Amino acid sequence: MVATKEIAEELSRGLCSTLQKETLNVRKMLDQTQNHFMDYIQNHNIQVQVTCPEDLTVVADPLFTRLVFLNILGLPICSTQTNGTISVHVSQKNGYAHVEVRDNRYILTIEGKQHLKFPREFLAKNDELKQLCFQNDWGYEFKEQKKGQFYTRVSIPLKDYKGIGDNVMSFTSLH
Repeated sequence: MVATKEIAEELSRGLCSTLQKETLNVRKMLDQTQNHFMDYIQNHNIQVQVTCPEDLTVVADPLFTRLVFLNILGLPICSTQTNGTISVHVSQKNGYAHVEVRDNRYILTIEGKQHLKFPREFLAKNDELKQLCFQNDWGYEFKEQKKGQFYTRVSIPLKDYKGIGDNVMSFTSLH
């Protein structure tokens, strides 16, 4: 958690720390994020329904991924009414893992966010989170579909496309 907090602080100051990409299991990352909020989920009887292939992996920085997942899953959990439902659906298409979150959270004011039992240093404004995702070759979409119904989608590359170019050998160099 300390390392995640440090990267959140660096990102909030506009610094871009060196991201260390590795192969991550998406389901395990979602489970870790959900487990972080298990007391809140149980105390407020929130149903979190996750549909994700068990073996789906992406190449990403684990701390950056955790920071994004805390925002797209943790914030809805902490601002959903008692007995609420959050749906998480993960699919694979066109070289990306698409993590879609649908929820019926309360719309929180800045003052309201101060009362969340959630580490506020991990919260990013939607525009900031969108920019961070784009800077790291991720897709990000957030919208209120209708009053009180929210949709968030993060698209994570399955492979590190920047690193692939370094491993390509020219056919002319083989002769």
